[in-house]
Amino acid sequence: MNPKHSLCAAALCFLCLASRAAAPESRTNTFSNGNAYAAPFAEDISPSDAASLIEGQRGNPDLVILDVRTAEEFSTGFIEGAENIDYSRDDFEERLESLDKNRTYLVYCRSGGRSRRALELMRERGFYRIYNLAGGISDWRDENLPVTE
Repeated sequence: MNPKHSLCAAALCFLCLASRAAAPESRTNTFSNGNAYAAPFAEDISPSDAASLIEGQRGNPDLVILDVRTAEEFSTGFIEGAENIDYSRDDFEERLESLDKNRTYLVYCRSGGRSRRALELMRERGFYRIYNLAGGISDWRDENLPVTE
């Protein structure tokens, strides 16, 4: 192949890849009947974004707030409406399997480590939409967001 053509081909490939990387991924797909639905994803979000998510979904039974701290930690304060499933218990994975994989989950712990590992387990098991509260309830409290005691 002519070196000039090789350079052009390489530049074209680079431009195609760069444009794909720069374009934001849509989280919305469309059924054949035109109705929209969210694409599967798992990601970290800030406390303020988590608060906005909770407020925007208030009353929606498809949003589950999942606290993966110990029962003792949970008793010191939690995000309103949170369910407690202790990540450190032997039956944690079994308890995950009892959850509806098609619901949206906001997962948190004290500082974000256990909830991040829980998110990965959930993703491996086919959960559809999962958010991890980056920084956990510690950062949530640092931003003066409400905690139920």
